[in-house]
Amino acid sequence: MVRKYRLIAIDDESPSIRLIENFCSENPNICFLEGFVSAKKALSFLSKNMVDIIILDIEMPGMNGLEFAGKCPENVKIIFSTAFEQFAIEGFNLSAIDYILKPYSIDRFNQSVDKAIRMIELESLRKPEEEIVVKANYSNKRIKLDSILYIESLDDYITINLIDTESVTFRNTLKAFTQELPDNNFIRIHRSFVIALDKITSYQRNKVVVGDKELPIGLQYKDSFLSALNQ
Repeated sequence: MVRKYRLIAIDDESPSIRLIENFCSENPNICFLEGFVSAKKALSFLSKNMVDIIILDIEMPGMNGLEFAGKCPENVKIIFSTAFEQFAIEGFNLSAIDYILKPYSIDRFNQSVDKAIRMIELESLRKPEEEIVVKANYSNKRIKLDSILYIESLDDYITINLIDTESVTFRNTLKAFTQELPDNNFIRIHRSFVIALDKITSYQRNKVVVGDKELPIGLQYKDSFLSALNQ
């Protein structure tokens, strides 16, 4: 499964958001999550959902884009989109990835988004690669922790579902295997599922989306899941 990078758009003009959504539908590396005409609603969404890239207008009523950028998590990549060229310098001072001047083409949009993706990937490469070794089909398999989406249990077997390779199934219990994983990024959400927190696309009251898979959140695991998200 190829990773898709999660993107939201914030612009007080709805046609601009629809254009961005259309552009995203043409880019196989991007998953368009939501569009917002209100920066405050977007901040609320960010507090509950994982986002990689934001296309952000600057001139908006209430909270403008520059103010919003200052409140964003540091790991989110911001691309400013505006009709006012004079904001470019201030935007880059806020560590924006790029600045695209309206109106822009799909080629210019993809150029900017690809730049954000390259930066995310470079930051990932700088992190020390941690891996585990499991025995499956009579051989030892090395699995990079960063490639794990979620782990599923069925009777005495577990299946590790990965981003870009086939899943791996082997004999073990979910409880025992979870103890081998770093608890800063993996959490149990159900008696049958453990997920990687940084692979969450979105979540609702009783379910979470990891990659493109919707998984249930068990009642007894809900409080610990929400607590982990807010750390």
